[in-house]
Amino acid sequence: DGWLYLMQSYRRKKLEKPFLRTHRKLEQSLEENQQRNWKYLHQQFKKQQEMIAFQVEKGRHKDFDFQSLSDMQDIYFMAEKFKIACSMLTHQTFTPTQYDFRLIDRLMDTIDEKPKFLEHPAVAVYYYTFKSLSDISDESSFLSLKKEIEKNITCFSIEEKKEIYLLATNYSIKKLNSGEQQYIREAFNMYKNGLENDAFTQGGILSRFTYNNIIVLGLKLREFEWVEHFIHQYKNELDEKIREDSFHFNLAKLYFERKEYDKAMPLLVQTAYDDLLHIFGAKTMLAKMYYETEEWDALDHLLESFKIYILRKKDIGYHKENYLNIIHFIRKLSTINTTDKKITSDLKKEIEETKILTEKEWLLEKLN
Repeated sequence: DGWLYLMQSYRRKKLEKPFLRTHRKLEQSLEENQQRNWKYLHQQFKKQQEMIAFQVEKGRHKDFDFQSLSDMQDIYFMAEKFKIACSMLTHQTFTPTQYDFRLIDRLMDTIDEKPKFLEHPAVAVYYYTFKSLSDISDESSFLSLKKEIEKNITCFSIEEKKEIYLLATNYSIKKLNSGEQQYIREAFNMYKNGLENDAFTQGGILSRFTYNNIIVLGLKLREFEWVEHFIHQYKNELDEKIREDSFHFNLAKLYFERKEYDKAMPLLVQTAYDDLLHIFGAKTMLAKMYYETEEWDALDHLLESFKIYILRKKDIGYHKENYLNIIHFIRKLSTINTTDKKITSDLKKEIEETKILTEKEWLLEKLN
C-alpha cells in the first residue's frame, strides 16, 4: 500500500519521473510477492487505476486501457465476493439467518461463460469452495477445490490458509453428517495438509478445537501411532492456560481407543480438568471403561454423581440433554437382560430415535 500512496502523491504533485519510477517499483514488488490473493488483485487494480488517472491528467488519451482496468476490477471483485459468500454460507449453517446469493449466482454464470477467470487462484479457490458448500452432492467441485489448494495454497496469507482449509474440512464434515463415512479420511487429510503448510498455528498457538478435531478424526481412522506423535508434538503449541488439560484428556482418549484402560483411567481420575467439556468427556470415558471392564458398582456410583453434577449446572444448553441421555442409556445398557430380543430391540430403537446423543455409535455397538 505504501507504493500506491506514494504514486498517488507524485501524481497529484505532477511529478512524472518519480511517479513512473514508483510505478515500476510497485510492479516489481507485486511480482516478487508470492501471494496471489484478493489483496494482490486489489493492488493490481489500484495500480492500473493510478496509471490511467496519470494518463488522463497528461492528456494521453491514446494510452488509456479501460478494458484492462475493468477486467482487473472484475477479477478482484469476484475473488472478494466469493470469499465473503463462503463466510455467509458457513454462518448460515449455525444461525437461522438466510442470506441472498442472487449476485453470486450471476457471477457463477459469468465464470461458466468465461472460465478464464479461474486462472486466478483467489477466484478459483473460493469459487469451488462456494460451489462445494452450497451443494454437498457436487463432489466434482470439491475435487477441483482440492487440486486448487494443492497447487496454489502458497499464494495465500497464513490467515487465509487457515480459512481455506477449515472451509474445505467443513465440506467433509457435512458429508460425514449425511452418513458418508469415507469422508473421515478426507477431513483428516485436509487437516494434515494444513499442518504441513503452517495454516493452523497463528502466533505460535494452535487452537484447542483444531487439536481436538484432528485427534478425533485420527482415532476414528485408528491412526494410533500418528495420533500419539501429534499429541506430543503439538502440546507446547497449545495455549498455556488449557495446555495440560487438553494434553491429558486427549492422551486418555488415545489409551481408551487402544483399550489400555490402566493408562487411561489415572489420567481421567487424577487430573483436575477446568474445561467443562473435558469434565463431561472424562466422566463419559470413565463410564464406558467401567462398562467394558464390568465394574458395575463403580459404574453405578459414577453415573449417579455425574447426573447430580449435570443437574446442578446452569446455562449449558444442548450439553445437558446430551449427557443426561448418555447416562440414561448407559444405565439401561448395564441393567437389561441382553438375551431378551424384545427388550434389546426396543432399546435399540429408542437409541436410534434419540436426536441429541453423541455416544449413539458406541451404545449401538455395545447393544449389538
